[in-house]
Amino acid sequence: MVKSGSFTVGQGSLGARLGSGLGKGFGEQIPREVERQRLQQGLEDVGGMEGLSPFQQFAKLAGVPGITPQMLASGAELLRQQGYRNALEKQADKEKKGLRENPFIPYSQRSSELSEKGEKLPPSISTPETLESTLDPAIPKTREQVFERAGQLNREFPEIYANNPQQAVADAIEEDNRRIAINQALQQKRANQNEVQQKVSSSLENHMNKLQAQIPPDVASNIDDEATRAVLPKSMGGEGLTEQQAMKKYGAKADEISREYANLANLGGWSIPFANPKKIESSINNLRDSFEKRGDLRNFKKTLINEVGLSPEKAAYAAYPIDKIPELKKTYDKLPDVKPKIIAMGGSLGTKSSEYNANEILTQMSPLLAKQMGVQGSPLSIAQNLEMKGYDPEIFLDYLRNNKKNLNLTTEQIEELSSTSRFLPRLADIFLFTSMGKKEVVD
Repeated sequence: MVKSGSFTVGQGSLGARLGSGLGKGFGEQIPREVERQRLQQGLEDVGGMEGLSPFQQFAKLAGVPGITPQMLASGAELLRQQGYRNALEKQADKEKKGLRENPFIPYSQRSSELSEKGEKLPPSISTPETLESTLDPAIPKTREQVFERAGQLNREFPEIYANNPQQAVADAIEEDNRRIAINQALQQKRANQNEVQQKVSSSLENHMNKLQAQIPPDVASNIDDEATRAVLPKSMGGEGLTEQQAMKKYGAKADEISREYANLANLGGWSIPFANPKKIESSINNLRDSFEKRGDLRNFKKTLINEVGLSPEKAAYAAYPIDKIPELKKTYDKLPDVKPKIIAMGGSLGTKSSEYNANEILTQMSPLLAKQMGVQGSPLSIAQNLEMKGYDPEIFLDYLRNNKKNLNLTTEQIEELSSTSRFLPRLADIFLFTSMGKKEVVD
């Protein structure tokens, strides 16, 4: 206890002094905690902001409550580094987009895209980008163009090239050198591709000659295309074969096709009338299926005309039977038979005309038959079937001729419409179809 004049001041109890100390500590700590939370929240807000210029980001950082000069300097450096990273990512994205828009797309990627769309791959292994590089070689940029590109880089990526124009010029030069190097590499790639392609084609042709394969030029060209594609890596849509392997594989295919053509041509021999009808029909159907699998029915029909001697409409009937198009066959089966009937009249035979108006029926049905024919059917095959039921096939053919543009007819269908056939059976027609047990085709 301390004495002071007429009164005494006590030092107080220990509890009172502790209470006073704690109160003062909490009084100082709470504002500091609030200030720290505000600082933290402010820094997090600045870190999450997007779309601001570097100066705007710095201004936001400087305005954070409670930030110290040391923290401001560290934050500014972090913002600078982040801006640099963003600029690099932006530049990489732009270059990647430019590559996609560039015609020099990797062939493996182009092949994959074509396959997904169901489109056929080009027959040549010489790819479009290599051809373009040869036709349009890269020319080095002039000094003015380099500086222009450097200025463009500086404007687009100020975070990278700010206060460093020399780096922008160096990158513009490096970019141009890389463009020239890619172009030259593509030209060399084309030279290599052409060398391989010529080697495959030459060796295949010699091998086919040794095998004495006799096939039409368009079929031989298709086989050459297949052999050429076969040497491409599997990643590029090929089979990964060597030139020798491709030659042997597709040489054997050409030989097999040649034998099929020979067997088809032999159907016109004089021994046909004495052969088993079912065997003949089975033989011609099997051959037709083989031709159809490789998309070669046009040559199947031509061989029947040129080698066997069939009339165009009978050859089309064999090559393109209407029962291959169920909807068309169903419509055809509903058409009434309008052929005159043979009847007995007073002890002798006579004919009775059909009660149907054949021309009127076919005129009304021709649009539907044409629609159902589509691009797979044959005008002459349909006409032959109509003639077998007693209709005038020229009514249907004239409808096709008058509407060929609207019907989007194929080249082969239009060719058939120019046929001068009069639907009179030839000797070869009679031999073949009678031997097959199909006399109704030639009656």
